[in-house]
Amino acid sequence: MKKGKLTTIADYVAEPQLTPTQRIGHFLNWAAIVMAHRYFTAAQLAKVAYNLRSVPATSNKDVQTVKKRMQAVKRVLMGEYRRVLYWERGHGYRASVNDEDASRHELVRQKRRLESTIRGAEKVRSVIEVKNISDKAVRESVRQFDQNLKLMTSPEFIKRLQLPEAKRDAEAED
Repeated sequence: MKKGKLTTIADYVAEPQLTPTQRIGHFLNWAAIVMAHRYFTAAQLAKVAYNLRSVPATSNKDVQTVKKRMQAVKRVLMGEYRRVLYWERGHGYRASVNDEDASRHELVRQKRRLESTIRGAEKVRSVIEVKNISDKAVRESVRQFDQNLKLMTSPEFIKRLQLPEAKRDAEAED
């Protein structure tokens, strides 16, 4: 790579021994280092995964396969590179750049999911009458659940979940 030249996908050197899933993870890790905050479409990732000469059409079977493998790529990124996979509609996929990036984006998403799950559990629990449960083990399990739910819905617990809102990638670069 020449000095002053912008880094592109073409600068990535694929490791031939890697599977397509591992190659995408390896590429996204590389891109997080040399092209921080840059998103890649599934078609661009298919080009990398299968060592294609050009970016295939969105309808190409390799592109569809890449989309199906992204959960496996997510595991590769977390397990081998300690990075989080992001997907943003209209932009594509990228890996977290550092711990702050992962905290501002994925941890905030997971926090929202947890809060939503707690609200859902509260709704389900609100329609259950413990006195109508004949099975003693199930009844005791519901009572234990009530104690845990009470802890999770306490203001102290909710306050501990507070994180700063995620900045858009353009703002993060400032």
